[in-house]
Amino acid sequence: VCGGIDEHSRPLQLCERFDPEAGRWRASPPMTSARVGLAVASLGGPRGSASLYAFGGRVHGRPTGAAERLVLGSRRWEALPAMAVRRCQLAAVATAGRLFALGGCDGSGRGLAAAECFDPATWRWERLPHMPVARGR
Repeated sequence: VCGGIDEHSRPLQLCERFDPEAGRWRASPPMTSARVGLAVASLGGPRGSASLYAFGGRVHGRPTGAAERLVLGSRRWEALPAMAVRRCQLAAVATAGRLFALGGCDGSGRGLAAAECFDPATWRWERLPHMPVARGR
């Protein structure tokens, strides 16, 4: 679980994971910026190279295109190229070695039909055809 807001409505940099074997939550390194309404997805890899990716969200009340990943083996966040579309309340999914950022909301709260794909092998975002229906969470 990454980002969000605390009981005083302040954005968080926190990143925490649940350890099912121990039955408890554990802290992970904090993200590079406090964000609300971001999306996260994990992508496996060879031993130590699995990563947790964080996309978009709201920073200082505005949607962002920021993207970063936590390489689990090194426990360090790395900045990624920014998404083309700034958004919050988006969905993210990892499949076939790539990550997809889908929909979300713009600064006015309108749903977006934008879709993008990040390929860690090329370190590039690709804009995809818009979804048939705009949607934000």
